[in-house]
Amino acid sequence: MACEGLDLLKLPIYKQINFFLDPLTISSMLILILNDHYLKYKFPGFITGKISDFAGLYFTPILLVSILIMIFNLMDKLAYFEKNYKFISILTIFIVDLIFILVKTNDYFNLLYHSIFYKIVGDLILIQDKTDLISLIVSPFSFKQMMKKTKQDVNF
Repeated sequence: MACEGLDLLKLPIYKQINFFLDPLTISSMLILILNDHYLKYKFPGFITGKISDFAGLYFTPILLVSILIMIFNLMDKLAYFEKNYKFISILTIFIVDLIFILVKTNDYFNLLYHSIFYKIVGDLILIQDKTDLISLIVSPFSFKQMMKKTKQDVNF
């Protein structure tokens, strides 16, 4: 289902970046950073344990789709991206959610995730807690934001 009214092959870079630069998306990133690097240590507990999960599950698919927009643009394949945007967005959310579920419920995937991200960000506290799965309720809001931002900033 192609969206009308846009030649994506001529999409300026500021439109690609603007797709991600939304106050709600940036706020969720800042909340995650503040929570992971300060609040969890100053005020450990149930709430600070969940804040990062909600924020991360909200902005990660949006970040990944933003990166995909730039990659598809660099490869001159934005016409394909435009035609499959909704599917790509849903698939991105599905993959992020699946990884989250596996990391939170499976020892092997938890260790694998920890070993990968330890090399990237250093010491990583990742507690396997099945109650974190409640944060999956944020995924439809992430999808809604992607559809809204597309209409506003990319004009699909």
